[in-house]
Amino acid sequence: CRAILFLLRTASEAGLSIGYEEEQHLREAASEYIEALSEDELRFSHADEESVYELLHKYALSNEAVEYLIRDVRPEISEEESRVADIEIIRLRNKADADALHERILNGENFLSLARENTVDSAVSRSVSKSDLLPSVSDIVFSMKEGEVSDVLEINGDYYLIRVNKSYNSILSGKNRLNLMALRRFRAWEQLYELYAGETRIERNESEWNRISLKKYGDFHNTGLFRVFTEGVEP
Repeated sequence: CRAILFLLRTASEAGLSIGYEEEQHLREAASEYIEALSEDELRFSHADEESVYELLHKYALSNEAVEYLIRDVRPEISEEESRVADIEIIRLRNKADADALHERILNGENFLSLARENTVDSAVSRSVSKSDLLPSVSDIVFSMKEGEVSDVLEINGDYYLIRVNKSYNSILSGKNRLNLMALRRFRAWEQLYELYAGETRIERNESEWNRISLKKYGDFHNTGLFRVFTEGVEP
């Protein structure tokens, strides 16, 4: 595809390469993939260990090129933006029931016990970031203190009561910050590629493409080429 061609060209121009340990990983991944192919798959694809290794090598080199292109992208993620809170939720179908439970909670009954007895959801306790919630709900939840219970909230026709158990889960907030940084860096790469793609054009022979079919070649079941690359080789 155009993205891979662009990245391989970038890698070549920048003199990028992959290290010895990753080379070994690619060799092992190629071997595992070939061993997993059926006879029909081998016969159709004409694949061998070396050709699979070369494909994986190009993929790994493309990843290196992405990192090279966005090496100066260092997104600023605030603590508030990455914050994850632990909450407990009661979801009910009608407002009267929600109002009654809210009154019982205000009178001292245990929120979690009432949630387990009454909520229509299977999960009561959740860890959420701001992006997990509707903006109007997020504003309420992330302004609440630990132990505080919301008023009855109507969301998409159902009625909710939310209690903040922990306003800042440090471990999950740290992980969310890394995820947000990775997402911002990926979007920076997308913008770079869109500039390149807008200046190039590749035509496809539609009649040849539509003629391709795997059905007549027999038993095809393996889709794990990039699984063995990304998940690692079984010991």
